[in-house]
Amino acid sequence: MEQKIPYLNCFWNDVLHFTTVHPRKIKAALGSSRTFKAFSIDPHVLEPANTIVYLHQQNDIREKTRADFVEYNPNEVAQYKEIPEATKDYYKRMRNQGKRPLMFVRVPHILHKGSIDTSAPSVEIIEV
Repeated sequence: MEQKIPYLNCFWNDVLHFTTVHPRKIKAALGSSRTFKAFSIDPHVLEPANTIVYLHQQNDIREKTRADFVEYNPNEVAQYKEIPEATKDYYKRMRNQGKRPLMFVRVPHILHKGSIDTSAPSVEIIEV
């Protein structure tokens, strides 16, 4: 949490973390039956100047480089809507070992420096 995020000039705990992968896909890949609620936010709400895409390519988050980050464009978030095969393999490996996997390993993150008005019409609460 003490590492700075390139381009946003802030720390990891200074940003909101989002994914463009629908929670139902993550839930299915995890093999979970648990019901939960999540926010669904219009990607155009996030100001591109304060937002970056973290591709999460490395196994060890401490090894991230500037190449792991790409400029945020709300019109291009759909390209990150699938769970990477490496993530599915990780989930399977953890299940086979009887361990609880981390939900977002290698799943691209949208990092936003700012706040979101969760009562706005552009924000919806969905049950998954």
